[in-house]
Amino acid sequence: MRKGLLASGVALASLVFSAQTAYAQAAAEAGADEQGIGDIVVTAQRREESLQKVPIAVSAVTADALAKTGLVTVESLSGQVPNLNVSQNIGQARVTIRGIGIDSISLGSEGSVAFYQDGVFFTRSNAAMASFYDVDRVEVLRGPQGTLYGRNATGGSINIFTKAPTDHLDGYLSATVGNYGTINSEGAISGPLSEGLQGRISFQTRYNNGFGENIATGHRIDNEDSQAIRAQLKYNAGDLTMLLSGDYYRKDDASNGGHYFGRGQQLVRNGPFVQPLGEALGGVVATNVRDLSNGRDPYVKAEFYGGRLDINYDVNDAVSLRSLSAYRHTDFKSLTDIVGSSFDLFPLYNWEIDDQFSQEFQINYNSDTHKLVLGAYYLNDKVNGGSRGEYNVGTMTAPFFLQGYFAGGTQKTNTVAVFGQDTINVSDRLRVTLGARYSWEKKEINNVSEFNFVDVFSPSYVVQTPYRAASKSWSSFTPKIGIDFDVADRVMVYASYSKGFKSGLFDLQGDRAPAVNPEKVDAFDAGIKVTTGSVRANFAGFYYKYKDMQVGKVTGAALLLENAATATIYGLESELTVKPIPAPLTLSVSASWLHARFDDYVSVDPARLFGDGVTSDPSGAPAFNLKGNHLAQSPDYTVNASAEYVIEAPFGDFTLRAESLWQGRTYFDSFNTPQNLQKAYNLQNASITFNSDDKNWMISAFVRNIANKTIKGSAHVGFVPIGAPVLGYLLPPRTIGVTVRRNF
Repeated sequence: MRKGLLASGVALASLVFSAQTAYAQAAAEAGADEQGIGDIVVTAQRREESLQKVPIAVSAVTADALAKTGLVTVESLSGQVPNLNVSQNIGQARVTIRGIGIDSISLGSEGSVAFYQDGVFFTRSNAAMASFYDVDRVEVLRGPQGTLYGRNATGGSINIFTKAPTDHLDGYLSATVGNYGTINSEGAISGPLSEGLQGRISFQTRYNNGFGENIATGHRIDNEDSQAIRAQLKYNAGDLTMLLSGDYYRKDDASNGGHYFGRGQQLVRNGPFVQPLGEALGGVVATNVRDLSNGRDPYVKAEFYGGRLDINYDVNDAVSLRSLSAYRHTDFKSLTDIVGSSFDLFPLYNWEIDDQFSQEFQINYNSDTHKLVLGAYYLNDKVNGGSRGEYNVGTMTAPFFLQGYFAGGTQKTNTVAVFGQDTINVSDRLRVTLGARYSWEKKEINNVSEFNFVDVFSPSYVVQTPYRAASKSWSSFTPKIGIDFDVADRVMVYASYSKGFKSGLFDLQGDRAPAVNPEKVDAFDAGIKVTTGSVRANFAGFYYKYKDMQVGKVTGAALLLENAATATIYGLESELTVKPIPAPLTLSVSASWLHARFDDYVSVDPARLFGDGVTSDPSGAPAFNLKGNHLAQSPDYTVNASAEYVIEAPFGDFTLRAESLWQGRTYFDSFNTPQNLQKAYNLQNASITFNSDDKNWMISAFVRNIANKTIKGSAHVGFVPIGAPVLGYLLPPRTIGVTVRRNF
């Protein structure tokens, strides 16, 4: 570890030196090139600032950049942002930043990366991933955000900002057609409705007929069929601004089925892998990993809606007040096969219905010496979720189902927090930031878990096992101290210490398991930001101590969510954009190196009960010592390089763009087993885009994943009693399409 830290320090120092040198040369040569790299304004610290003046590791993707790169989902941000990994598993979002994310796929579980849309925290990340349209910008904050953002932001935060109503007529309409029957549309119209009142309506539809087939039924799978709409009203009365917004989203398709990646169970060390039960009973396995072979087609049925009221009042030039009220509803249902073959053995139905209300108040004070944010936050959340699976003891041609499995219930959360952060201008070049947040949270649960292999299946069956009721509360203090210094006119260095926490919780699908306590992260960050007319270069280094990790751990015969692990995480990141010649050519590189390893973690592997031969868990069961293993979804390196070249024409311009992504091997579980691994890969995307001189028309042709590589997005070892098949989610194959957009 010391060698790694030394290497990190040397590398960061060299980056600082080289960046300063580049700045000095470019500043002397470039001057103020109006065709250089433009500034980006962000609100990462709850106030508007230039991206290059924010002393934290934050990446911003503007609406123009989204259009150029063809980013149409949150998942597509992976690789574009250093140390960000986004995928799905059984319809649930799996997001990690700098190695910190979600370890459990249980419904009702909570991630360690916070999702915000227009300032509103989303308790269910699958709902946040569905709101990616009519976007103004995306900000990805890397590292714990325990002061200004609070709960469940130990890894960082993804903030999506949609376009607001305008005081003039504005809008667009776009359509995309492509292979796999793709037909997507998106549009918006905005403008004044009366004196001081503005409105905006935006929509999105997405459709394709699927990337594969369920060979057992002949139906297409991994398709998409969704619709979304958002309406906003903005009232401006000088010092007072009010914005009312409402949105609705629905999805009904056969996506997120579990693709069969192979066998996952061994009975003896170095022995053969066991044939999964469904296959042993005569079920057929798909030979093409893009296809499924399931007795039933998978489905996802989702309905999300909500609203917010955002009120801002400028008391004077220095003081402003903000009230943000929001309500969100999530209704998510899915069917997935956990068998991996055509034998209809154990179909698994999942559901998650959530209602949340949040209220936040802020006071902002700006002067020559202070930039102060004070706030208070309240959240009330209720989630009802679980899983049900009937069990087939018959044959493929004569099925006979027993009740099987049921687990679920209701969990309620109440959270109250107060926070403050002040940036003090010590001198014209030196600033100190002090912040702290105090949070209190209470969770109440009422749930049950039951296996019933006696009673014949009936949809009206009532669980016989008594429900358990329990509650627990926690409090947390998360401070921050930071310093930033202007080395030169456009060169800033910064360093900070901060603390983050992830909320404690009960496992909705756990069998009377006790609550787990909050996760905690102590984080040290340092970086440098360099800006000239033709160069934007940002570098960051970090070191974390990650404690009380909430991990799924087998103890004896029970599967429990426990605070059973600690980890050390450190790494380096860089984001570089260069225009080596005026206007036509832009080169960009986003790169990261990550060391995310367990320090202390011992667990039984239910698919390999023999253990490592030397380790036992506290109950005496053979186990594995996972010290030194990679954290899940934490590749050692990621590099994304792109080039854009603009060709002027009499009636507009053509932009040629190519990009290449390299990502190191990625493990999807803590055991780091080869069957739960995506090997290192490289994929390329390309596009050519025409923009008319008046900017009213845009036509873009694109191809993504040019080599048509099959890439795992996530994987997990399935239910052991049916042979532990390895199942998972795949990233899209090669997609080709054309987008036409009309602005007005």
